[in-house]
Amino acid sequence: MSVQSAMFQRLFQRRHRTVSGMHDYNIEYVPYSRDRLDEIIELMLDTFFTREPLAMSVSSAPGSSREDVLNWLRPCISGWTHEVMLLAVDADRDKLVGATLNNVITAEDRDTWSWPRHANTEYARLVFGFTEELGHDVDVFSHFGATRVLHRCMTAVHPDYHHQGIAKVLVDTSSFELARKEGCEAVVAGVTHRAAQKILITQGFEVLQELPYLDSKTLTNSPYFDETRLGHHRSAKLMGISLTD
Repeated sequence: MSVQSAMFQRLFQRRHRTVSGMHDYNIEYVPYSRDRLDEIIELMLDTFFTREPLAMSVSSAPGSSREDVLNWLRPCISGWTHEVMLLAVDADRDKLVGATLNNVITAEDRDTWSWPRHANTEYARLVFGFTEELGHDVDVFSHFGATRVLHRCMTAVHPDYHHQGIAKVLVDTSSFELARKEGCEAVVAGVTHRAAQKILITQGFEVLQELPYLDSKTLTNSPYFDETRLGHHRSAKLMGISLTD
């Protein structure tokens, strides 16, 4: 196996049981590639936005269609820091099956990290308004004594490849190896999904702030918020970890 960097030489095999029997999946972890941007977007639209609790709870808001989300998602991904992104590819099928999308934020740009200004639909206002509410009064740069922070934006794995440990490898490698390589002194993430929160806790992340969905003014003041779509998810957590300890 030959890839761009030693840190990406993580080809491994896992068995995944399907209705047709046992299959060997050769998952190769590779850097972000512009050539796979369309695949990344499709993966996020099909798996992230259809399962992420916050997005689901406001899915009836104007601007939640695939086309509307695509209008701001594509420029977001294009503008984020590609060096700290990581893709999981089924090498036998040359198929993108997972991705973690991240961005490096500096202390000077701290006011620009949460809300894509071109995302101006009601759906986007609710989603990003909630994330700003979650991070309110928390200065992650001061908390960690950092000038460069990796902001974990979104991670998704194709449903057919769940329970293979792919998400953990994506998060581990990007949060620690890639973040350090880019000079980051800390990692932060607004985490809305309970399973993702548990993954980060096991990696040593601390909870910087917690916001129950029903305590959010952004959500509860909106006629489009449907708490029944949250399922068993009750709160979002702003989580972080120092990379200098």
